[in-house]
Amino acid sequence: AQGSKLTASAYRPYADGGTDIAVTVVVEAEPGGTGRSTYEHRELTRVLDAAVKGDSQAQAARTPIDLNGATVATPDVAVPVRSFATPVTAAPPVAPTVATVDGGEFFRQLTRVLPVAAKDEILPILTGVELRMCTGTLRLRATDRHRAAETVMPAQPWDHHAETCAYRALIPSNVLRQMVKFSGTYKGPVALGLPSETVTTAEVLTTPELGVATLEFGSTTLTAWRLDGVLPPSVFAPVADSGTLTLPRKDLIRAVSKARAVATAKGAAEQWAQVILTHSDDETGVLRVVPRLPQKDEQDRATGSAVAAACEAQEAAPLGGAPLITTGAYLLAALAAFDSESVTLHLPPQREGRNHAPFAITATGEKDEGYHRQILVPVQLSHD
Repeated sequence: AQGSKLTASAYRPYADGGTDIAVTVVVEAEPGGTGRSTYEHRELTRVLDAAVKGDSQAQAARTPIDLNGATVATPDVAVPVRSFATPVTAAPPVAPTVATVDGGEFFRQLTRVLPVAAKDEILPILTGVELRMCTGTLRLRATDRHRAAETVMPAQPWDHHAETCAYRALIPSNVLRQMVKFSGTYKGPVALGLPSETVTTAEVLTTPELGVATLEFGSTTLTAWRLDGVLPPSVFAPVADSGTLTLPRKDLIRAVSKARAVATAKGAAEQWAQVILTHSDDETGVLRVVPRLPQKDEQDRATGSAVAAACEAQEAAPLGGAPLITTGAYLLAALAAFDSESVTLHLPPQREGRNHAPFAITATGEKDEGYHRQILVPVQLSHD
């Protein structure tokens, strides 16, 4: 605390005592003394929740909090909270700003990309979301190997950075998820401080400040050491269209939901239940969504929902009569990332007569200068 400002900081420590993530929030306070205290986060939040128990949400928001050393007080209660000797924390330094973006749009686009980032630590690089700033655009990317998401949005470079420069960082997705959760309805600018794309691991080891990313919005500042590495570029390679299918998004969601539910009812684990998409010259105006069943004789007798499908007049059936098999949960999550009336499936050429290559989904008619796409890797069956 200092004067009329209270700075609340939280750190995620390394095992060796360093810090890889720091979040700082500055709030207004009644002018008072200057001091610094370190509290146990879990106990502090529980005490604050308990102190306003029984109050309405509006009353709780207006309740004044007095911090005096290890004691937290409200007009009703005063409670000692577990505290510690305040250490000198080696927090990541704040990186200089290279660009600003619209906050509302930035957080909206993050919510579309974050579900794709891996949550396990088997491959730590895949737990990150890549932010890359270049020539007035910010590109967000994430992948977990089975699927990927990519968004391009406008960004305003700061004057003292050359337009030809590129800046990039992989930021842990679990931190960004929490940031989005607490961003609320923030609509102001977000300032981005990203490392230069040309900075090497060797340079970061000798000068750690070169590997820091910073996000600032409102009174909140997030600083983080970037994850070391890059997402596999091949995952985000352009899909060479063999053909496209344009479908009503809500109708497709309904059909996939039904097929997934049937596959689950027949014994598949809900998370991994698969659906089959078929489109042939015999039904050029229809995409069939069929549940994948465990027994071949059952599969041969199963049918699925029909969804109206449109393709270019000169195109043959883009799926070529061969099935495209995908995980229902992944397809539903991809469709949920859009709010358009219709979506377009971009389907690559077949591999040896099979639809095994990754395919992309975009909002119909979306332009290249500001777009979002979801990429899914089809299921490859062992007997195919």
